[in-house]
Amino acid sequence: MSDAIKAIVGEELYAKVVEKLGADKKFDILENYIPKARMDEVITQKNQLKTQVTEISLQLESLKTSAIGNEALTKTIAELQTKNTESETKFKKSLITSAIKFQAQIEKAKDANDILAFVDHSKISLDESGKAIGLDEQLVELKKNKAYLFDITVTTPPSPGPGTNPPGAGSHGRFNPDTASMDDYMAEFNKRKG
Repeated sequence: MSDAIKAIVGEELYAKVVEKLGADKKFDILENYIPKARMDEVITQKNQLKTQVTEISLQLESLKTSAIGNEALTKTIAELQTKNTESETKFKKSLITSAIKFQAQIEKAKDANDILAFVDHSKISLDESGKAIGLDEQLVELKKNKAYLFDITVTTPPSPGPGTNPPGAGSHGRFNPDTASMDDYMAEFNKRKG
């Protein structure tokens, strides 16, 4: 990923960023990236469902005023109200599903669709900003109980290479002039001197 960042900002600026952060730091600005095509698909779906609900609501309102005393029209209004309720339910389900998939990607799920099967949709609601309430707790439990669904990186300390002592093993008290630092030389000198 750092090659992609380097290509975007240029080698000089990239070198300055690495210098400031430190070469041992990992930085990935695209870590929680959602492809534009997927985001466009979700937005389009949301807008279509919202448009359907609005159209049905407008149709209902216009029919209500002209339906007084007309049984056939009253029946049509009842059917449209049922359709409207179904569309609203479908719209809310779609928003909740999108919120689950979005949060699953942020939580580094291997496949956001797999997460859908393990989340209790009835315990999730959306606030005005579209944030899923009740989802975080379920994802924490899933990470504990079904960690295989997530791409969790476990860092392990590097193992010593062949022919080297593990850190802290030393040379069992023997002075090795080939690998000794200036401090080691001084310590050995003082030990022999006194």
